[in-house]
Amino acid sequence: TSMVIMIGTDAQRVLKPIHLLKNAASEIAHFNLNERIRIQGHNELSELSDSFNKMTRQLSDALSDKQSALVELAKLNETLEERIHKRTRELQRLNSQITHQALHDPLTLLPNRSLIMERLRQAIRYAHRKNITMAVFMLDLNRFKEVNDTLGHPVGDQVLIEVANRIPNVLRESDTIGRLGGDEFVILLPESDLEDAKTVAQKVLEQFSIDFKVSDHSLSVGTSIGIALYPEHGDSAD
Repeated sequence: TSMVIMIGTDAQRVLKPIHLLKNAASEIAHFNLNERIRIQGHNELSELSDSFNKMTRQLSDALSDKQSALVELAKLNETLEERIHKRTRELQRLNSQITHQALHDPLTLLPNRSLIMERLRQAIRYAHRKNITMAVFMLDLNRFKEVNDTLGHPVGDQVLIEVANRIPNVLRESDTIGRLGGDEFVILLPESDLEDAKTVAQKVLEQFSIDFKVSDHSLSVGTSIGIALYPEHGDSAD
């Protein structure tokens, strides 16, 4: 926007340019930097108006640069926040993975000794509070050594994995099966008495009545099961 005055009388030569400069200063105070002053002539007031217009353009450019910088900064913050969130999710996933690996057997993916003992202690505390019984199974595989000695450990590992896949099919959701190591497995049966334990043991044995088919071999592998009850046979996890 341009405002033009003609230099005429002395009053016009002084008062109107001053009035324009005053209005322009008010516009700048309200951050309206589109206003431009045009005073004809070659005197101090016209030079002042040129300086005023130059200052207004500089302020406008500076404000524009500031807005651009704020936009870029906002984008950068958004990118940084997303990277932080992504890294946090990665760390949470990694921590979960490390925790899982620390508590599970790497071959069968079943709970390992540490997790089994913790769950057994929890089950004992629960049984003690409720004044109920619970059962623990210890399983050793029969003829497993012969499998390893004659066919090799990779075949033996496949048998262990198949055992880990079969047994959960006959357990309740609240039960736990884990691997202590080698060919030793543990089953925890919360809220179970002797008759419940016998029933589950029979179902487990039936899973071993089916041959294990591994690497074109049909293998007959059985199991021996020892049963202990809380509190009749012990009152601690050990």
